[in-house]
Amino acid sequence: MAQLGYGITNNKLKELGAELAQTLGIKSNAKPLSNCWLTGFLQRWKEYVSSVKSSALETNRAKSAIPVEVDRYFENLKMVIKENGLSDKPNSYTILT
Repeated sequence: MAQLGYGITNNKLKELGAELAQTLGIKSNAKPLSNCWLTGFLQRWKEYVSSVKSSALETNRAKSAIPVEVDRYFENLKMVIKENGLSDKPNSYTILT
């Protein structure tokens, strides 16, 4: 999703880090990593990864969403679902409409 311009939350990054650590045998459980780990990770990889805080979308801006952009979002979403083999696993993802 990042290649398509969509970021992930800090919590999701910690979850992914924990999953990778468990897969590599570095960590024995899949609990999310700490905020200290996140800070260190972002410092070590600052050339490649950054953390930005999202801002609330104004009501007027949301109401005036360009249909072409909305369509592009859902096309990108379909592509990501297909690439990751999630189309037959609806319990693996949540889509809010």
